[in-house]
Amino acid sequence: MNNAKAIQAYLNPKSKQETFNMQEFEFAVKVELECGKLKAAKVTNNYPFLIMMIAPSHSSESLIYCKRIQVTKAESKIHEIIPNLGKLNKEKEILHLDLTNMETELNDFKRELTKRLEQVQKIPVLKKFED
Repeated sequence: MNNAKAIQAYLNPKSKQETFNMQEFEFAVKVELECGKLKAAKVTNNYPFLIMMIAPSHSSESLIYCKRIQVTKAESKIHEIIPNLGKLNKEKEILHLDLTNMETELNDFKRELTKRLEQVQKIPVLKKFED
């Protein structure tokens, strides 16, 4: 199967997994666009076709890949906020609000990950990519 057909099959609106695939694809594209903030490390150089090829490959590595990234990113943001709580008096209220929001977001992502893990158990193994 060539690259264009692989992308088309993955994003097929008639697929049983269309909603799942579109959500995963959207998140994976965002992750890919965030990667390589240093020009030398930016493999795709934001070239749309390369990003469209890489995004589904992330999801194909593991059906929980994107959910795990969301949890990890939220945890990372929380760890960035906590050390600053004791340092900045003017921004303390804002940081507390940010921390509360990130903890809520983290809990939501963890629930979504748990739900995805349950769903993964029900997904049959595909014989062909187009299934």
